[in-house]
Order: sequence, then structure tokens, then C-alpha cells
Amino acid sequence: MSLTVSQAAQQAGISARQVRRAIEEGILSADRVGASYIIQSRQLQAFSRINHRGRNWSAETQNAALSLLSGTNVEGLDSTEKSRLKKRVATMALHALIGQIMRGRYALRRSATSTTLNNLDMAVLPELGLSAKGGNAVLIAENASSRARELRLAQDSTGDIVVVEGTQAHRKVLEACALYIFGDVREHSAAQTWLEELRGKL
Repeated sequence: MSLTVSQAAQQAGISARQVRRAIEEGILSADRVGASYIIQSRQLQAFSRINHRGRNWSAETQNAALSLLSGTNVEGLDSTEKSRLKKRVATMALHALIGQIMRGRYALRRSATSTTLNNLDMAVLPELGLSAKGGNAVLIAENASSRARELRLAQDSTGDIVVVEGTQAHRKVLEACALYIFGDVREHSAAQTWLEELRGKL
């Protein structure tokens, strides 16, 4: 379902100006039609799940938070900075944490064939208690745009593949974050529970 800025603002419970700002800052994906924007309902739902206030994290902080959650070595921070970030990751609202981590990292795409979609395995599914992926697949790659082109995944704001920029060391956490944002109710809930459990171990 396609929405105008005014309709999206009404559904999200925010002003039209906030919707436009989110689009212009790349937080909310939208298609440009002349001088107007068209927002897909799926993109609005994703935005609503992770919309938050506060200063955007740097790429270094994003990666450090991912390393903390993944249990891998945290690079680029001294012990004091690491301790401070660990506390923040453990206590901030989950939707805000995911919004910070995933900012600028993901895009929806669609495969040319069902074979490509079916061949995308997700490492985190067993840990989420899900036996199979629902209507979404997630691809994690260090050069996400290049990998998407290799697989002939077209940009599509209603697509069924979430392409995420990231490393294999952070793969499970990034997959869970993608399902938190774009998953159906079952996937969203399972990802939320698992990510909360990870935070509880910090």
C-alpha cells in the first residue's frame, strides 16, 4: 500500500514535517514522484519500529556495539569508552539501539528468481526458535551493494530481501536486527526476545 506524506504522518503519529525530515536524512525510505514522496506501508512500519531521538552514532560506535552483542573483539575504543558503551547498549530502549546500529546499513531488494531467495540461508533462525524463514530473507555482506548486483537483486521498496552492510562476525546480530525491523509478528517477536537476552549477558 502506498501512502502520501500526510497519510504516513497520520499513521505514525508524527507531523508531516518529521516524515519529510526522516526521508531527507535517509531514515525512512520513500520514492520520489515529481515534487512529492510516496511511502510504502512496509517501509513506514519498519521506520515506526526503530524511530528514536538522539544524536546518530558514528560507524565506529555502531561496529563496537555490534561486537559487544556478538561477543567479538571490540576495536577502536579504550577500556573506559568500552565500559560506557556497554552500559548504554545494555540499558537503552531496544528499538533505539537497533535504530542506531542499522542506520544507513540496509535496503530492501527483490530477487529476479525464487531460487535466489530460497538459497539465502539465515544463521540466526535456529537461535530464534524459528524452523524456517517467513516472507523475508536477509543477506549480510561487507560490500552489500556490489553483492546485491552480483545476485541481480533489484532495488525495491516492497522487496522481500533485506540487504545489510556488515561482516560475518556480526552476521547473527544483524540478521536478528533486520527481522526486528522487517519481520512479520512472529519474526519480530523472536528477534526482540533474542536480542534482549544478548543484552542481558553484557
